[in-house]
Formats: sequence, C-alpha cells, structure tokens
Amino acid sequence: MSDVVATRLPGPVNDTPAAVGLGDIFAMIRRHWFAAGLIVGVVLALGVLATAAMIPKYEAQALVMVRGERIESLQVRIDQLRGEPGFPTVLSEAEILSSPGLLDSVVERLDLTSDPEFNPRLEDDFELPPIRAAFADGRERLLALLGLTPEPRARNPELERRIVLARLQGAVAVEPRGRSYVVEVGAVSRSAAAAARLANGISEAYVAAERAERVERLAELDTWLDQRLVQLRSDVVERAEAVEAFRQSEDLFEGQSGSLQLEELSGLSDRLVDAQADTARAEAQLSEVQRAAEAGSATEALSLAVDAPLIQRLRADEIELGSRLVRLSSTRGPQHPEVVSARRELTELRGRIGGEIQKIVTLAEARLDNARAREQSIAQARQTLKNSIDEKREAYIRLTELERDAELARTALDSFQTQANQLVGAGEIEQPTAMMISAAKAPLSPSQPNRKALFALSLAAGLMLAGLYVVLREVTEQRVKSGAELRRLSGLRLLAVLPRVRGLRVRSPAARRRLERRPDPAFAQAMRRLYAGIRHGDNSANLRCVMVCSGESGEGKTLTAIGLAQEAAAIGRRTLLIDLDLHKRDASRAYPADDPEGREDPDLAAAMELPERLDQLTWRGAAGRLRVLRPRSDAVDPLAYLEHPRLDVLLREARRRFDLVIVDTPPLLTLPDTSLLVRRVDACLLLVRWNRTKRSALRQSLDLLAAFQAPLLGCVFTQVDLKRYGAYQSTEDGYLSPASVYVPAERKQLVAPS
Repeated sequence: MSDVVATRLPGPVNDTPAAVGLGDIFAMIRRHWFAAGLIVGVVLALGVLATAAMIPKYEAQALVMVRGERIESLQVRIDQLRGEPGFPTVLSEAEILSSPGLLDSVVERLDLTSDPEFNPRLEDDFELPPIRAAFADGRERLLALLGLTPEPRARNPELERRIVLARLQGAVAVEPRGRSYVVEVGAVSRSAAAAARLANGISEAYVAAERAERVERLAELDTWLDQRLVQLRSDVVERAEAVEAFRQSEDLFEGQSGSLQLEELSGLSDRLVDAQADTARAEAQLSEVQRAAEAGSATEALSLAVDAPLIQRLRADEIELGSRLVRLSSTRGPQHPEVVSARRELTELRGRIGGEIQKIVTLAEARLDNARAREQSIAQARQTLKNSIDEKREAYIRLTELERDAELARTALDSFQTQANQLVGAGEIEQPTAMMISAAKAPLSPSQPNRKALFALSLAAGLMLAGLYVVLREVTEQRVKSGAELRRLSGLRLLAVLPRVRGLRVRSPAARRRLERRPDPAFAQAMRRLYAGIRHGDNSANLRCVMVCSGESGEGKTLTAIGLAQEAAAIGRRTLLIDLDLHKRDASRAYPADDPEGREDPDLAAAMELPERLDQLTWRGAAGRLRVLRPRSDAVDPLAYLEHPRLDVLLREARRRFDLVIVDTPPLLTLPDTSLLVRRVDACLLLVRWNRTKRSALRQSLDLLAAFQAPLLGCVFTQVDLKRYGAYQSTEDGYLSPASVYVPAERKQLVAPS
C-alpha cells in the first residue's frame, strides 16, 4: 500500500442545478438546434398543408338600420298609452336578425336546401381544394377496394332543412355598430357572390318582416284605440247617468255649478257677510256722531255728514258770523247793539247746526236698525237652509263623489282623445321602422383562411414545441455532458478531454500500432494535457503509480491507459503499463504474448514471485521507454492475484524502477477488483464517458471511491465529440478545436534509452 495520496479526495456530490442565464439558454438551443429546427420545420409544413387544405371562404357585410330615435319615441308613447314597458333595444333587434325563425325564412327565400354548401346530401357536387380532393378520392378508392362503399341513405327533408338552418346560423354574424342604430349583418360562404347574396337576403328578410310587423301593429293599434275610446265614452255616459239618477232619487236640484240648495246656501252666506259688514259700518258711524253730539261741537260731526249741503252752508255762515263778531267786538263795546245782534245771530245759527246734527244722529240710528234687521233676516234664512241641507248631508257627499268620478272619466276621455289624435295626425307611424342602408357587395379576396396569421401561428407553435422539447431534453437529461457539470457533481478538477477517434478500439496489435502513429492530433494533444496534469499537479513528485478506473465498461479505460503510457514514454519517461483487468485483458490483447517484441516477457504471476524480472520486460513504444506487464491468459481466479501480498511488493518495486506506473483496472460498479487496488496506488483517474455516463453511475462511483478512501487525482472526459462538446462547454476548459493543435510527426529523443 502506498503512503502517498493525491491531493484531491472525492468531495460531496452537488445535485443542485446551476443557475440558468441567457448564455445558458442560447447554449441549450445550440445543443439541440437540429431537433428544434426539425420540429419548427415540421410544424410549419403541417401548417402550410392545413392552409392549403382549407376551403377559402368569403365574407360580405350589409348594414341595416333598425328602429330610429323618432320611432323609439313613438313606440314609447304607444307603450305608455297601453301601460306596457319600454322599447326593445338594438341588441334585441340583433338577436332577431340571427334568430332561427328569420333564418328559416331566408332558407325558403334563397332555396338553400338546393345549395351544396349547406345541404350535406349535395356536398359531392362542390369543388374541393386539390389536397382535400386528393384525400377524398383516395378514401373513396380505398373504400371501394375494401368493398366498404356506403349505401346511399334515404332522403329526410326535415333533417336536411335542420342541417341547412344550423349551417346558415354558423355562417351568419350579426353585431351592432357602436352605440348607433346600425347593425352589421355578415355572412361567410365559399363563394363571394353567395356571401353577398346571403347577407342581402337576411337584411331584406328582416326589413320585410319589420314592415309586415309594422302594418300588423298599426292595425292592432287602430283597433285598440277605437275600443279604448268606446270604453271611455261609455264610462263617461254611465257615470253621468248615475249622477242624474241620484239627484232625482234624493230630490237634489241641479244649479249652474252643482246642487241648487248648495248654490243657494253659498249665496246666503255671501249676503250674510255683506249684511254683517253693513251693520259694522252703521255702528261705527253712529258712535262717531254720538260722540260729536255729546261734545257739543259740530266740527267732529261735520266729518260724518260732510255730504249734507245744509250743514256745509251753516258751517260757512258760522265762520263768517264769528269773524264779524270779532271785528265788531274790537271796534265797539260788548253792549253795542251791533255786537249784541251779531252774538244773537251766532247763537241762533249754532242752534240750527245742533238741530241738524241731531237729525243726523237719528238717521244713523235708523240705518243701524235697518242693517241689524237685514242681517238677522239673512241669518235666519241661511240657518233654515243649512238645517235642511244637514238633513241630506250623506246624500250630498255621495253626490259629490259621483260628480267627481264623472269628471275624472270625462278628463280621461279628453286626454286620451287628444293623444290619439296626435298619434294619428302627426304621421310618425307612417315612417319605416327598419331599412337596409348599405347592401352587401361580393368581396374581391377570401377572408378565410388568413394565411399570414396561420403561418405566424404555425411558426409560434413550432417555436413553442421546439422550446418545450429543448427544456424537456435538458430537464430529463441524466448523462454528463459538460466539464462544469462534471466538476459540480464530483467536486474534482477536469484533467483532460479526450476526443473520440472513429474506428479506434485498442484490442489488437494493429490498433495499438495505429494509436502509436497518432491518428488524431487533438487526441495526442489531450493525452499530453492529461500527462501534464498528472506530472505537474499537487504532490506530482510522489505520484508514480496511477490507476485508471471508470464506473462502467466501455468508457475507454484501456485506450486511455495505453495512450497515457505511450505519451509518457514518448516524452522520455520510463513507463510500466500493468494490465490488472483480469477479466477482459484488453491491454494484453494490444500487446499479446505471441508478439515478436514481447515473446519472452514474464507474466504477472512471475513478476509477483520475483519482482526483479521486471527488467526482463521488452522495451516498447516509439522512444523505447514503455514496458507492459500482462497477466497469464489461463488465470482462473482474479481475486487471488489482487489479494496476494506479493502484489504490494511488485508495485513498490515498480515505483522504484520506473518513472510512471499505469494500472488498467476493471469497472468499479461491475466488479469488486478495483476496490482492492485503490489504496495500493498513489492516485486514481476517474474516467467519465461523455454523453453516456449517467449522473447516477457517477454518483455511485464516487460514493464507492470515497468509501475506500481512494486518492482521486481528477476526472477525464473520454470519447468526446468535440463539435457537439463545444455547445456544452465554456472557453475556460481549454483549446479543444483540432485546428488549434500542432503535433509534429517526428519528435526529438529527449532522453536516450538506457
């Protein structure tokens, strides 16, 4: 067992997916570009074939204006008269345009049951696209060849009509245009003229149905108006007769504005108010006159009797005599006859005025008495009439109700008559309720299929499927394909990437000699890099015995061991290749015992018994620095060799005598042989076959090596397709292009063989 181990031990396996960036996405596409492009091409081809197989269809549109604002207002007024809810909306009219009832009339009008586009019984008469026609013809021939030609079915006119109606419904589209009263009627057909004919036929059928409905509605309206007027008139007459019959039964006479008794009571009430006013005025006048008479002054009473000429003249005479008396008294003495005569005349005049005032008082009292007598008389007459009316109060109340009902009936009749006259006289009903404002014209190009949209859709679908394929391939991929992935999974460095050499399988001397001639420069460069990684890595001075192992068979262990041994020998290192794959012995087949160069070589058993016999091995290789130690071809029990203590002695002696010892071993996961060797060597090289070794196998190999504390030096990618490997690898993994490798055909001999 060696006391020297490699600096790299197997680390923990990291199964966590690495972060995906934009560069990784482009790398995925690059890795699967052929399959992705094939998927896109197939989907595009299918899209083109499907487009070519589609029957071209044309779409025509007609514009129909449904009930306008004037018609709507008229209908609202009619509905108000009828007590019905409002006018149907434009959406309702659009539903009518696409209703089965209207379309059924279109089927009848256009005779669509004889059209092969709508009647499935006549579809054979319709011309199909070339691709569909070819498929249909092939199908008929196949059925005829197999004898499965279907028998013609019995005709069912009702079923045919239903199918025609269903297909017509699928070919028609009706939509309102914005917030207007215009409706678009669209029709799709295999023929441009047929599409226009369908759109115009539906529009004309709707307009005709609306006109017929309008005429019918107007006739119903006239009948309803006449019936309503007759009913209202009869109601008015009936209520008037009820009022008159009640008057006669209750002996209630009619006045100009109602009951005669009530009119008389109202007149007496008015007269009583007037009499009470007259009495109040007479009382006020008498009171004023009496106050003036008691005061002895004619001045105050004069305002009440200002209209009496005599009082006015006497008042003027009194003023004049008073002035005269004042003048006489100032010029003559109080006993002067003229003064005494004037004073006497003034006294007499004032007496006459007082007498006249008394007459006025008497007259005011007489007026007051008359007013009171009149008021009392009117009040008594009113009370008498009121008592008479009170006795018939319920009759009057009932009469009032009957008269109000009669008035309401008369008002309703007048109002309805006025509105009915306006409806009939305004002429709005005569306006059309629907009209086709734009007839459909035959389109110049088909609307279906939309080739650009279908091509874009096919391209998008192809890209989506291709992307899905790439993602699924990447997600479900279990094989190791990149150096970064290998480093992430193993925790080891990648020492070299060995390209695949087509047709090179080292199982014979001829194949080995071909390898010696370096058939691939990139392979030789990769071997030199592997050798450099071993000899110039950590603790490289102590690495003399290197074991080449792999998890499974077919991963290139023997080819790598022979190539590495030849590369070391070519550089001038004394190299020993030991074939410890005792089951297959591929290295021994490359250097067979009957080869003239090594016919006298001792076998593995002899070398184990006497390690000094290693010097008897034949020098091989281009530089003569390679020796090969083979097991016996008749070895029965490989474990007897691997567990023998002399194997340790042999390996120790080999380290002493050679610069590099390379050990070829069987697969780790297949046989237990390698587990007996891992601790006897200085370093282990774990080979991973590119695009074949699965992650699970790599994980099991690493777990097994870690269990035996194997001195792992690193990993090697084998049988790599360099063109495809570049899509998985970044530039940090070295120069992998064969064009960048230069290997001379002849090498100088660095060290002369001893």
